[in-house]
Amino acid sequence: MPSNYPLAVDPARVGEYPAEAKSGGGYFYDEVLEYRVWCRPWLGAPDEFNGVVYYYAFDSFEAAKAFADGTQGAEQPLVLIR
Repeated sequence: MPSNYPLAVDPARVGEYPAEAKSGGGYFYDEVLEYRVWCRPWLGAPDEFNGVVYYYAFDSFEAAKAFADGTQGAEQPLVLIR
């Protein structure tokens, strides 16, 4: 499926990067590693980790955006870049 945004350089690694890795943004980057949607249970996201914030990882912006828009308590996508 065509995308208006860069796809993850290695879809097999999406979701494998540590949560401590910082998400980036802007217009300058080397490679997109994954798109993350952070979920906050206190804002209505399902409480999957005893009240702790968590994220889902996606290989395209469009998939991440669709998930974020359809999930209560989810933030808009952030991109993890190298």
